[in-house]
Amino acid sequence: MSASSTGSLLKVLARLIAVRLVLPFFGLLLALSALTLYVRGQSIAAERGAAAREVAAAAARHVAFAREWLQIAADGGGDYVERYFDAGRRSLPYFDVVHQVDAAGRLVRSSPPDPRFPASFDLSNEPFVRDAGPEPILFAPFISPRTGRPTAYLALRQADGSVLAGELNLEWLQSQVQASAAPGTAAFVVDRTGRLLAHPRFDLVQQQQNVGDLAVVRAGRLGPATRLYFSGPRLVQGSVVPVPGTDWVAVSEIDVWTAYGGSLAGLSAILALALALWLGLLRGLRLHLRQEVAAPLERLNQGARALAAGSLTGPAFRQSTRYAFEEVQELAESFTRMDAAIQARQASLEEREAQYRALFEGAPEAILVCEAETGRIVDANPNAERLFGLPRAALLETTLEQLSPERQPDGRRSADAGAAYQAQVLAGGTPRFEWQHRGADGRALVCEVSLARLPAADRALIRVSLIDIAERKRAQAALAESEQRLAAIFREMSSAIVVSALDDDCILEVNDAFVRLSGHPREAALGRTTVELGLISAKDRERLIAELREHGAARGAEWTLRNRSGQVITGLASASAITINGRPCLLTLLTDITDLRRAEAQLRQLSRAVEQNPASIIITDPSGAIEYVNPRFEVVTGYTLAEVRGQNPRLLRSGETPPEVYQQLWETIAAGREWRGEFHNRKKSGELFWESASISAITDAAGRITHYVAVKEDITERKQREREMETLVRFSASLRAAASRAEMLAIILDEVLDLLDVEAAVLIMPDPRGDQLEVVSARGAWSDYAGQRLPLAGSLSERLMHEGLVYWSDRPFTDLTPEQADRFGTMRITAGAPLTVQAQLAGALWVGRRERGLTASEVRLLATIAETAANALMRADLHEQTARRAERLAVLHLIDTAINESQDLQATLRVFLGHLVTQLAVDAAAVLLFDPARQVLNYAAGWGFRTTAIEETLLRLNETAAGRAAMQRQPVRVTDLSADDDSDRLALLGSEAFRAYFALPLVTKGTLKGVLEVFHRQPLDPDRDWLDFLEALGAQAALAIDNARLFEDLQRSNQQLAAAYDATIEGWSRALDLRDRETEGHTQRVTAMTLRLARALGVPEADLEHIRRGALLHDIGKMGVPDRILLKPGPLTDDEWVIMRQHPLLAVDMLGPVEYLRPALEIPYCHHERWDGAGYPSGLRGEAIPRAARIFAVVDVWDALRSDRPYRPRWSRAEAREHIARGAGSHFDPEVARVFLELEADGAFEF
Repeated sequence: MSASSTGSLLKVLARLIAVRLVLPFFGLLLALSALTLYVRGQSIAAERGAAAREVAAAAARHVAFAREWLQIAADGGGDYVERYFDAGRRSLPYFDVVHQVDAAGRLVRSSPPDPRFPASFDLSNEPFVRDAGPEPILFAPFISPRTGRPTAYLALRQADGSVLAGELNLEWLQSQVQASAAPGTAAFVVDRTGRLLAHPRFDLVQQQQNVGDLAVVRAGRLGPATRLYFSGPRLVQGSVVPVPGTDWVAVSEIDVWTAYGGSLAGLSAILALALALWLGLLRGLRLHLRQEVAAPLERLNQGARALAAGSLTGPAFRQSTRYAFEEVQELAESFTRMDAAIQARQASLEEREAQYRALFEGAPEAILVCEAETGRIVDANPNAERLFGLPRAALLETTLEQLSPERQPDGRRSADAGAAYQAQVLAGGTPRFEWQHRGADGRALVCEVSLARLPAADRALIRVSLIDIAERKRAQAALAESEQRLAAIFREMSSAIVVSALDDDCILEVNDAFVRLSGHPREAALGRTTVELGLISAKDRERLIAELREHGAARGAEWTLRNRSGQVITGLASASAITINGRPCLLTLLTDITDLRRAEAQLRQLSRAVEQNPASIIITDPSGAIEYVNPRFEVVTGYTLAEVRGQNPRLLRSGETPPEVYQQLWETIAAGREWRGEFHNRKKSGELFWESASISAITDAAGRITHYVAVKEDITERKQREREMETLVRFSASLRAAASRAEMLAIILDEVLDLLDVEAAVLIMPDPRGDQLEVVSARGAWSDYAGQRLPLAGSLSERLMHEGLVYWSDRPFTDLTPEQADRFGTMRITAGAPLTVQAQLAGALWVGRRERGLTASEVRLLATIAETAANALMRADLHEQTARRAERLAVLHLIDTAINESQDLQATLRVFLGHLVTQLAVDAAAVLLFDPARQVLNYAAGWGFRTTAIEETLLRLNETAAGRAAMQRQPVRVTDLSADDDSDRLALLGSEAFRAYFALPLVTKGTLKGVLEVFHRQPLDPDRDWLDFLEALGAQAALAIDNARLFEDLQRSNQQLAAAYDATIEGWSRALDLRDRETEGHTQRVTAMTLRLARALGVPEADLEHIRRGALLHDIGKMGVPDRILLKPGPLTDDEWVIMRQHPLLAVDMLGPVEYLRPALEIPYCHHERWDGAGYPSGLRGEAIPRAARIFAVVDVWDALRSDRPYRPRWSRAEAREHIARGAGSHFDPEVARVFLELEADGAFEF
């Protein structure tokens, strides 16, 4: 062992000692030191917390005592406060000054007097006054400008609204924090913003130093806390406590070095002593290790090198280390035994070399040994010589690459592939692969090659074993081809194949058809039994095996099994016994015949379906001879199967089907396509009928036609329906083209005559009274009946409409009365259908023929036409009614518009009557107004009269039809005025030739407003819709009259109210003049001048009334000014001016609630504002002052200057003009002042 090795060993031992002994010792020592410092820190925190709590408690007591004194002073009332102001401050020196403030925020007194706040000083905006509450509130501290000391207001609001506030002296906090300070410590108090209230350095308090960013202060806002932080360059530990009852915090801090200096010095000395002791101990330990460990190991190392060189035997080696300690001697013995083992191993290797050579030379395969780096062959056995056809000497001069072609059969380069295999070998692998070599004669050698690495000391060698497998490859190829054929047959068999063990039924192999049939994947089926998979039951398998043993095979067994998805499958099974690798097995072939069985069942069902099919089915041979017809064919045609077998289907031809249809039929089916079409054929009975047919050819596997099959359906009824539908479509289209109901009636009968080929038709409907029938339209032989009225009772039409059924008779009037038969005339075949709309019978449609009877389909078509006609007539009626109502709604809207837009009752009524006459199709109408005072009806408006006689109408109630309508408040109808007993009214209107008359009372809100009269010169029989519209128009007329009278009443009331307001305003202004005799007549003068000036300045007339009222009331606010001030003969004091200047605000308070006077407030509120903003009460400037106030300000000052006052005589005109001109731009609006002076110069303001 070298000296460096020994040194390394000593270092390792030293590190071991340090890690296991020294470091744990010092770690424990440091932990004890940290614990000591922690205990000291907790003690310091407790001390500082106690100091902070002491300061906080003292501060809280002081504030609490001050609050208590303030509350006692407030509870004692004003006398108590006045009596104890001085005494209280001397006995309880909490406050520097105490203020008493009244409810308006003005200072009443201070104790001691505060020069900053004189008596009556306005303190309302001071926070301690504005925000004071019923409990004493401590406000934010500040540095008093009076004392230069920190102070804070403590204030409370008393029951009468006054405020008692004191400046709390915080100087005692300074003495408290100084008293609590010790060397290295400090205490201070801060408010919620972090501003110092008390600190040992009072200069910081005076500078209002902010320490809100200190960690301890931030923590104190949430509660008591202790923090380490830097205070300037010093690291300190502080404790913080909130001051109860305030938003202040008290902090006590100590310098960390002062707190921990002694402890740190002691711990440092202990650590230094421990370090010195350990250094000495380690030095002695190092010397001991060098003598006792390193020296013996060095001798052992030297002996081992000599032993390895052969210069020292084992016994001699043991002798060289006999004085070493026991472990070194044991190591020497180990070296000796190792030497003996190496000698034995050498002898063994020589023996194995001989054995290897024998194996190498006699190996059955060719073996080459090559260098890995160069590929050069270094050894070869005799089989290698025979394989390549080269002697050993020649092989040793070649490389493996030279023995290989450039590329292998798979396209790989031999050099690249060989390098890859060589890399595998060198990595420890033993690859085996096929390789093509080249012999000496150039032939290809297909070999199986295996590579392995040989151990060698100086180089990497690879053993290459080669076996010629050309013959084996040919046999394997033939076997693989055979196996592929068998596997393909096995795999592609359409029948499922299962190979299972005969003894335990274990499935050994299945093919793809089995997987498809059973749904079980191949991997899931292998290893399971056929019974488990549900292919066969255990009993069926036992029977199958018994049959195999008896007959050697089982054929044609039908199995029912269930596949993986639960589907039931029918299979045809065949089984035989086989042997695989000596094991008896069972080969089972299973063919799925589920579809076959299903097809057979379907075939049976189809046979039944053909037999029972509602369509006719015919099957013929290729020549067209009928082989089969189903029972439906027999029912439809009347021919039996026996009658038509061998016949051609053409026996059904009627000659009605066009030849082109048959030509198209044969062309289509000859091309192999299906033909679809219709035939008009003849039954056995000779009756014609329609058939819908589908004919196609049936071919065999070679595509030859073997049969024709025809499927036919009797569509006679459908064709009839289609004809009827076409008829109805045409009929409906004709009806839609009609423009009116009258035109539609003519179209209905014209279409009926044409569509049904009848000779007569009438349309009968009940008249509105319901006791007669009216022939509304007639055509053909019955055209003379048009417009006639027939009795309803006992008529066929009544029965028709009552029962809602179709009447149809082809018997010559056997069921009619003589009178009824006579009405039908020569029409001996008749039918009638009711006109029904939404279950309501609206009339009857009758048709007639002379000879040919009506078929059932024609009667059915008649009923459908009647129903369609009824709906069309209803739609026409609804359309006309809707149009009429829309027009009437538009008229009502126009009348509404006229009522709303015009207050002229005569004009509104004329518009109303014009629309009424047009919409109701009458000749004339008039409105009579009711005079409740005289109880008479007066003419108001008329329309359509030939003379003016109607305008002389003056009727009493209950006289004439109009009077009765008004009295009874019910409409009155006179169908014939010539028979009425109103002789006076007839004489009045005699030249008008009126026949029909209506009188409608006009009533709204239960009050009679008049009567609406309607006149017509022809008989008038209106319907309900006409009467409803008349009532709606009457309601509109009553509303128009009511609105007009309401407007007149409202207008009259407004005029009276405005007059009352103006009288009140003028009364107020006279009251002001009477109160202040010095300004008597002032209000009337300034009002007149203001209106003249406003007109000159272009103020709209609509605004002049508001200006007039504002001028009259400009000093209304002075009603709230005390007489002692308003009537004071001399100048007013400052305090009196303050009160006097409140009169604009008092004016707003008085007039503001009166909405009528709000537009007039501009002058009372703003006439003392100045153009330069120096006015009152709001200090408005320039055009921000309302224009009316700017106009009045000039007039007011002019009149004041030109009037005598107790304290001065009136000014001359020139002096007043000069004052106005000088005030333009400062006091007055320059433009207003200019126009005023121009008007005044023209004498506009001389009174």
